[in-house]
Amino acid sequence: MYIIEGHCHTIAGPSLLLPHFCLSSAPCIMSLVPIGSQSQDVLVRWDQYALANGLHRTMDEYWEARRLFIGRVVNADFNEFFGSDKVDLNAWRGLCRTEGIDGADELPTVKACRKALEHVHCNIIDLVDAARQQQICRTFRHPDDLVRYSKDAGKFYPLKSAKENELLEMFLVVMQEGNTANLQPRRPRRQRR
Repeated sequence: MYIIEGHCHTIAGPSLLLPHFCLSSAPCIMSLVPIGSQSQDVLVRWDQYALANGLHRTMDEYWEARRLFIGRVVNADFNEFFGSDKVDLNAWRGLCRTEGIDGADELPTVKACRKALEHVHCNIIDLVDAARQQQICRTFRHPDDLVRYSKDAGKFYPLKSAKENELLEMFLVVMQEGNTANLQPRRPRRQRR
């Protein structure tokens, strides 16, 4: 089930469905669109959703709806495959496997997993797509290569959406080409006691 800004819900049935996105605060009229296989990429699901709901790139609503859609879908997929517990060894091993780290299942600690992923860069949308398809994610050796790829592919995840998942938030970087100081993983927020 996906919830877009708390306005609409979808139901699961024989074929998977996407929610109709409510662009205003007016009551939402549910419009369910069958999309076939849930194994489709995030951006393929977005394109189908936008087409079914008459959203075009020339519309301001298109970009806001796209941002919200991608944020919610990536969060749901990330939670499904990796969870949200930043100290869960199995989650970290899953991330290592999906990012192509050899011997991921033998890594003994979260610290070892973090070290293995230290110089591996991937797009978060590609990561959840690869996990859904049980494949290895495309990775990059240098952060600038990731930035260029993300810009060219139009694959951006809204930073604000990451606040819902402490594990996911740890992996996000500010996407600025040529300024690798900003491409370091974000530090997790400290919890107040």
